[in-house]
Amino acid sequence: MTKIGCTVSVPKQDGSEQPDARAVHPGCDRPFAIEVETTTPDNPAQVLANLRKAQDASEHPIFVVEEATPETYWAERVDGILSSPVRELSTGETRLYTKDRALSFNGGATTDGGVTAVRPATENSKQTVWKRQDGRIVLENGQGNSLVETASVAELSRDHVPAVYSYDPATGEYIVSEQGLQYVYDSKEAFAEKWTRIMEPFVPEAELSYPGYGPDDYSIVVLRTDGQPVVYTDGETAALETLLEHEDVCSASKSSDEEESSFESSELLLAEIADDADAVVGRFASLYLIEEPTSTVAASTVYDYYEQWAKQHDIDPDSKSWFARRLGNHIELNRITERRDGELVRCYEGLRLDHQGTLEE
Repeated sequence: MTKIGCTVSVPKQDGSEQPDARAVHPGCDRPFAIEVETTTPDNPAQVLANLRKAQDASEHPIFVVEEATPETYWAERVDGILSSPVRELSTGETRLYTKDRALSFNGGATTDGGVTAVRPATENSKQTVWKRQDGRIVLENGQGNSLVETASVAELSRDHVPAVYSYDPATGEYIVSEQGLQYVYDSKEAFAEKWTRIMEPFVPEAELSYPGYGPDDYSIVVLRTDGQPVVYTDGETAALETLLEHEDVCSASKSSDEEESSFESSELLLAEIADDADAVVGRFASLYLIEEPTSTVAASTVYDYYEQWAKQHDIDPDSKSWFARRLGNHIELNRITERRDGELVRCYEGLRLDHQGTLEE
């Protein structure tokens, strides 16, 4: 990515919604979120979760896969997942991909007061099958028997699933509740012999902020063994530079003279305030943060963008704590904590990152 003029950073993986890497280009209005898909093609829901992260951050996702035999095998696998975020069977049945996380309530089985959904184990099958049927979402076991039917997964409670279990770390016991009956198992093996955890479905319209996305809203890159990456599109490969041809990512409307003039004026403004750390943070906030009541953004993501932006302009960035203090001087901050992918993440409520301006500003 640096060879085509990008600046690349590798965010610290601190439990927040960070891509594997992030790239920005001076001619593009939006950053590229880079996701390295070495094992996730076998976990379609994780590929879609990476797409969701990029959509939430208003970034253009790039899914990087290894070269295979044939060369584009993994690229085709990932593209098949992204081009249709559900499985369309030849029978006409539509199945939802399942996450690697069990359906839980109040924090899950290992949390005090929490439980996790389970169903009776069936012979030779631990598969969870979620499908669409007559406008509903239906859960089946591996033998095709219907277990749950709902209009929305968000509407489910512990009373809607076949059974739930909790785990008592003090005694090592697994306690299953099924329609008023209770079963206690003193080992994981004994519990797993009788019960199978119900995994969460990935419901595109509920998970994705832009479920109507198309093939231009993501890119797939094949990293060849000779180190020369190529972009995969519709069975063909092209030079990496074609990433910069996405009209919704990279501006094509400005003339080169306009871009140069805008860049120079922005550089002059930053040069005038470079020694004033509070003014620098204020400038960043005016360019990249928008007040929006329905949005939340991870505090670490905001800082990562600020740090990257400051370094691009040869400005020493503040520490995280000083940045947060100064940011509060320029924009109202409502700090909350959200659970994302099982991790507690500190967020700013009522804010979103805006990437419509150019990074040079």
